[in-house]
Amino acid sequence: MSKDIETLIFEKLELISDKIEKTEGRLGNIDITLAEQAKDIKYHIKRTDLSEERLERLENEVKPVKDHVTRVEGIVKFLSILATVIGISVAVSKLF
Repeated sequence: MSKDIETLIFEKLELISDKIEKTEGRLGNIDITLAEQAKDIKYHIKRTDLSEERLERLENEVKPVKDHVTRVEGIVKFLSILATVIGISVAVSKLF
């Protein structure tokens, strides 16, 4: 082989070697980033689970209040209808 070809091959191999080293460095950084993100995800999953448990407890505490409000609304509607019927009955009885 001629000296020029050997020099060219050597230069190309050095370029390839440099690019491989840079790629390895980037992969190392990616591994570090992934490890940090995995830790963050575990933390957020734990917080989400705790929030869901709290929400479920709150819903269980509020359910009796909602049931009571529904019953009271029903009673108020019934009394309104009853008062209307009585009012109409009194008005009709005064006419005759």
